[in-house]
Amino acid sequence: MRGSGTIGRCSTSRGSRCEGHVSVAVPTDVGVVVLAGGRGRRLEPFTSLFPKPLVPIGELPILEILLRQLEHAGFDEVTISLGHLGELIEAYLATARHASSLQVRTVREVEPLGTAGALRLVAPCPADLLVVNGDVLTDLDVADVLATHRRTGAAMTVTVQRRTFPIEFGVVDVDGDRLLRIREKPEYELACAIGVNVYGPAAQRIARRDGPVDFDEVVAELLDAGEEVAVHRFDGYWADIGRPEDHERAQREFAERRAAILPGPS
Repeated sequence: MRGSGTIGRCSTSRGSRCEGHVSVAVPTDVGVVVLAGGRGRRLEPFTSLFPKPLVPIGELPILEILLRQLEHAGFDEVTISLGHLGELIEAYLATARHASSLQVRTVREVEPLGTAGALRLVAPCPADLLVVNGDVLTDLDVADVLATHRRTGAAMTVTVQRRTFPIEFGVVDVDGDRLLRIREKPEYELACAIGVNVYGPAAQRIARRDGPVDFDEVVAELLDAGEEVAVHRFDGYWADIGRPEDHERAQREFAERRAAILPGPS
């Protein structure tokens, strides 16, 4: 199912989903792009056979879960950027998707364009562009992210979640050949980008330049130019499906959290 690359718009007939909080309407002038072109090397051997967005969670590919979430949030059009084994995603969209009013268009990276550069393949969006990684499994309400972006007036908004990372060894601070401090198996708490971001016009211009462009380059150039990059803090469910063991855990968690992750009719 190849399209012209027109960016998806939000339908005015729907609101965002509500899971225990007041529903926030999705702005109608926001486009949405799903990035589905990565190789997913950490998830091999799965991704040697099919692209990461088609890796199953329960009985559904991750991409199908994401598309249903976007439709439920109020979007009526979505553009998917394809790359590695993109023809399999096209075949899935053409033959296997559930009955849906969501219009799905695709664009294809002939060569890798980075984690942001694929945005130049779609038509420019005069307002804001919601950009979602095609392997995100979460119960995030994207309307909340868009509300943060509009409230702050930032050039870009990055959704983050704080995660704790334990270190298996004693960590030593040194100055030359002197030991300053030792910490036995410390834990570090870091804010991690979960792969759901909003690009305003300035961020889109950087992403659309010639050559490969990565997400972190867009952020760095905005900050260097004195632009504000906001964060949307999210403490709900998010699974990083980077390795086979992560996929096994996500399978179990999806079964437990299905109603929150995939609201509406099954």
